[in-house]
Amino acid sequence: MIFGFGFVIYMGPLVLVLLIFAIQIKCFHEIITIGYTVYKSFDLPWFRTLSWYFLFASNYFFYGESLIDYFGVLLHR
Repeated sequence: MIFGFGFVIYMGPLVLVLLIFAIQIKCFHEIITIGYTVYKSFDLPWFRTLSWYFLFASNYFFYGESLIDYFGVLLHR
């Protein structure tokens, strides 16, 4: 695992950011699954959809500006 993480770091910041997003999405999926089973009896409409929307909206507002600048540089190459 150490050599795998070293390889990810060697590949650059873009791959590291994508790895962090993948880990974040998988962890959030686990949390939402637990929350859905707990709150299933309350019959909350759109529970999972709103939760995923909140995840992507918060990621956009926290990381969006810096990532757009970085991807803009990559796209102009």
